[in-house]
Amino acid sequence: LGLLDPHSRQPAFKQCSVRIERVEQQEAAAVVNRAARTF
Repeated sequence: LGLLDPHSRQPAFKQCSVRIERVEQQEAAAVVNRAARTF
């Protein structure tokens, strides 16, 4: 990766990891997501 974002010209890219999963039951996934976000 370069040291500058090519669009904003800010130093370094903002980076993070994500996991993408297929969801069969949207309502159940929403409940799990809300529970995981509770601090």
